[in-house]
Amino acid sequence: MSTYKGSCLCQAVQYEITVPEGGQQSYTVCHCKDCQKWSGSAFTTNFVLPTSGMKLTKGTEGAEIKAYTVTKTTSGNALGRYFCGTCGSALYDKTAANDGIVILQTGTLDDAFDAVVHPTQEIFCLDRRAWLKPTDGLKQVEKMFDTGS
Repeated sequence: MSTYKGSCLCQAVQYEITVPEGGQQSYTVCHCKDCQKWSGSAFTTNFVLPTSGMKLTKGTEGAEIKAYTVTKTTSGNALGRYFCGTCGSALYDKTAANDGIVILQTGTLDDAFDAVVHPTQEIFCLDRRAWLKPTDGLKQVEKMFDTGS
């Protein structure tokens, strides 16, 4: 297993994630309109891991970590967006459909995570900014995740 550390911009929130060796989890680049607004950018990079694989080491939900729930999502499932209440850094998401996972915003990782784990697909490509080209080697999915079926 590998452990990686992350934090918000002001360091009020810090965490560790544990990734099983060879256990590539879902790692996507999302171009949906919600993620664009959430990140203030053209896309987000989202790493899905079991809730047990993420540990807050500084800051707590309801105190330093604030949440906003999006109810009008493409999937129809409410999505909690968690962020630092001080600096506003987008940290992670939790979905009402599955409380056993957390969706980490990988831009908050402090360690060299991308040297080991790589995105496998881009989702909501229909919302990709016109000036942004598809990433070589990644599966391109028009809307939601490719379930392989």
